[in-house]
Formats: sequence, C-alpha cells, structure tokens
Amino acid sequence: MTIIASDANNPDQQPIQFTKTCSRCYETKPHAEFYKSVINKDGLCGQCKICHNINVNKNKDRKKVLSFKQVAPNKKFWLLENKLKEKAHQAVNYAIQTKKLIRQPCEKCGTTEHVVAHHEDYNKPLDVVWLCKHHHRERHLEIDRENKDKPKPDMVNHPPHYTQGGIETIEYIRAKLSPEEYVGYLRGNIMKYTSRIGLKGESSEDAGKIEWYSKELHRFLTER
Repeated sequence: MTIIASDANNPDQQPIQFTKTCSRCYETKPHAEFYKSVINKDGLCGQCKICHNINVNKNKDRKKVLSFKQVAPNKKFWLLENKLKEKAHQAVNYAIQTKKLIRQPCEKCGTTEHVVAHHEDYNKPLDVVWLCKHHHRERHLEIDRENKDKPKPDMVNHPPHYTQGGIETIEYIRAKLSPEEYVGYLRGNIMKYTSRIGLKGESSEDAGKIEWYSKELHRFLTER
C-alpha cells in the first residue's frame, strides 16, 4: 500500500491517497478504483473495477454459470491427472506451516506480496523458486513455449513409459503369454479403452489405442 503524503501548511496539496495494486493488470490505483470486499483484510477486491467488470462480462457471455456439481467433477479429474503436482503443493504447504520452508521475496522483482512456490521439477517438492504471481505466470508461459517446440511423444504406438529398459512392454507380454492369453489381453484392452473413452484423458488418444489394439489383434490372428 502506498501513501501520498500531504502538507498541512500547503492547503493546495492533494490529500492523502491510499493505493493498491490490481492482481490482474498489476497497475497501482487509488482505493476508489476497487470494489469493497468483506473477504480481504483491506476490505477491497483484489482486482480493480475495470478488470472486475471484464470478468463479469465474460461470465455473462457464457450465459450459463457452472454450479458446484458441475465444477466438482472437473476438479476431481484434474487431481487424478495431476497427482504428482498436487502432492508437491501439499508438501510445500506443510513445510511452510512447520517452518521447514520460509516464504522468500520474489527472485525476479524482490516483492513480498503474492509470492508463491514454483516447481521446476515436481519430483522435488521442496526444491522451489519463489516468484510473485506475475512472474510465476510468465515462467509457466515460458515453459509452455518450450514444450511446444519439443516433439510430442507417440502415446498410441510407442508410449515412452512403455519403452524403458530396451524393450517395449507389449513385446515382453507377447513373449510371455500363450497365443490364447495374448488374444484375451488384446480383447481386454479394446474393451477397456472403449468403455472409458470420453471419461478419462484425451478421447482421440483412446480412439487411437482402440484402433491399435484392433489392428494388432487382426495381425496376430492372421499370422497364427
């Protein structure tokens, strides 16, 4: 919070004005530019009136506000798909509560407001970089740009988690199972991905796996 001091001996000088930085546009504005809020300690909304109105208009354009019952399944799905990330967040929160981690100023700009713990590697939950919300968002945008340039792994034909150790898992399974067992394995996977399509992960990826297992089943039965 910034205070513009006034001089009692100079009546022409502007009175004291309290200012706040908007959490969205990061502009410092007078308190009059913020709506009141009973939730925040300073009694003001985090976003300025302009940014707040933009968000309100966006919600109106959507025509339908999601209820809790509609949002909850999405949150549950996010937790299922991001277990490692959620585990790292919980570890940081616990470490802060137990004083094992001390919140530090932003490593980019030095501010102590709205500082969060950023993970470069979620496998190291307590190895964090302290960044303000603005620089945290910028860092994730940089990561997204870096990941865009990387070639995407083939999650249907050659998933990277099934190619460790010099042999693909499907080849090991084919070698260990009898022909009847291998046919049952392929049919089971076709049934699995057919039943879950649209409910978990990318539907296009599941469709690709259904096609792959169907072709593998046809190839195996043809060559027997």
